[in-house]
Amino acid sequence: MRKLNGQTARRGLELHFPRYHYQHQPDQEAFQRALVTLLGQVPLETDIEALVQYWPYFMSGVLAASVS
Repeated sequence: MRKLNGQTARRGLELHFPRYHYQHQPDQEAFQRALVTLLGQVPLETDIEALVQYWPYFMSGVLAASVS
């Protein structure tokens, strides 16, 4: 995105976030918090607690595939 033009390159800042690791407990907890936050922004009535139970499904790449 920053390579679109010079102004963007001068005013922008690239941030790289590390990937979540499925076997790492703190990463699992952080992912679940991020998922709850994301689901809270969905403009539909959703049962967030029911969907969060499926966090391994989202973490396996389904969420990443839909975002990228």
